[in-house]
Amino acid sequence: MNIQDLEHILEDHPFVQGMHYPHVRTLLGCCSNQRYSPGDYLFRGGQESHEFFLLREGTVSLELYVPQHGGLRVETRGGGDLLGWSWLIKPYRWHFDAKAITDVATLMIDARCLRQKCEEDHSFGYDILKRFAALMVHDVRAMSLQLIDMHKPLRA
Repeated sequence: MNIQDLEHILEDHPFVQGMHYPHVRTLLGCCSNQRYSPGDYLFRGGQESHEFFLLREGTVSLELYVPQHGGLRVETRGGGDLLGWSWLIKPYRWHFDAKAITDVATLMIDARCLRQKCEEDHSFGYDILKRFAALMVHDVRAMSLQLIDMHKPLRA
């Protein structure tokens, strides 16, 4: 895939909608195309987090490992979604597993590269931070609703 194709794919992702073109170009410099097959892990809880993923196609399960039960699915993400903000906060470790349920196509963003570019261009860094803050709020709300749903049978 050439850089022009990658740029068009990046520009079409909801995460970058409304982003100034120079910022899109900066983000592109940290971007690579990745594919995963069903059952592949994009990342595992406890591992170092030095990337995040803009999902293009397919379905990914976010799972929490529960001893004696294995992976407990806490959320499902698909095309147009984003995976991962552990790269943003030290100690840069994943808290969940992310497993491909179907064939998955992503744009993987190298977080080391991105952190450096954010330090060099604070306007770009602020744009990225605002976008991730919105994702964090969404994730906390979604997790809260999931926990409520899981405990409804216990209240009856």
